[in-house]
Amino acid sequence: MKKYGIGAFLLYGGLLCLAYYGSYRLSYGYMNSQQEDMEYAGEAVLADTGQEAVIKSDTEYVVENYNEKTGKTEEVRTQLPSILVGMNREEASDYANSYTEDPDISDLEKGFTAMTLESFSEERVVFCKTYVPWEKNYKYVLGEVDGHVVVYYLDKKTIYEYTDIVCITLPEELQESISRTDCYMEVEDLYAFLENFTS
Repeated sequence: MKKYGIGAFLLYGGLLCLAYYGSYRLSYGYMNSQQEDMEYAGEAVLADTGQEAVIKSDTEYVVENYNEKTGKTEEVRTQLPSILVGMNREEASDYANSYTEDPDISDLEKGFTAMTLESFSEERVVFCKTYVPWEKNYKYVLGEVDGHVVVYYLDKKTIYEYTDIVCITLPEELQESISRTDCYMEVEDLYAFLENFTS
């Protein structure tokens, strides 16, 4: 009698385990199927809308000012330039590259060297400006136009002043520096130069 009882107990236990395992596999397969359906549906929605992230008028605009000499970064939150509104990631990156090629004079005076796009989303866009501060407070650079000295701002294209100074009358070393457009001057240096070489 005891043998039949033990056998029935084992049989019952085996059937219970089998039923539990079967229901687990069934529910696991169902959940995976549901998840795949949801992922497919999400991809379908993205494909249908064809939308990509763009900068909006209320996107947070952050500029990280990195000082290459000290290794320190200052984070500044400021008003979003209207020109950025509507740009996607690639266009924002192109904007940074363009600014590197043609920066503001005020940035050049601080030793600006490059601008890069650090992060991008519709909620927040972050650019990084890198600076290598000048040893002196340079404001101008000398150049040459039609054989005469011209005073440029630091962008080397905006003219501050034309002069009557003929380049070939200057010391040879100064002539070479002017021809390379790397003769940088502070305000006091410029006034002294003009006073010394203007006839």
